[in-house]
Amino acid sequence: MERAATLVLAATASVSIAMTAPADAAETESGLLVCGSTSYVVTGYGRGTPLKLTTSTGNYVVKYARIEPSGEVVSDVRGQDGRADLVTCTTTVPSSGRGYTFQGFFTPRSA
Repeated sequence: MERAATLVLAATASVSIAMTAPADAAETESGLLVCGSTSYVVTGYGRGTPLKLTTSTGNYVVKYARIEPSGEVVSDVRGQDGRADLVTCTTTVPSSGRGYTFQGFFTPRSA
């Protein structure tokens, strides 16, 4: 009986350790985000999260996305029109070759 309890405790500890180990997310391809006369190398395409700038700790948070050249809008966060900090950028997603026009903002935001 004591041996069975020890085995159950060891198995529980192994599962607990495995569940708390950090997940290694696969890297995404980098691409060029062109914002007017400034370009940034970014990663994070297709993750549903902000694009990560590779040259700093900043991000580009997409609030509006349109596929080019069709003009199909695939994302439009309500209440964002007219914001002074929105920047329009274009990009081509490396994995699909599909072009997009984005409107979003950079983080960290300047006060």
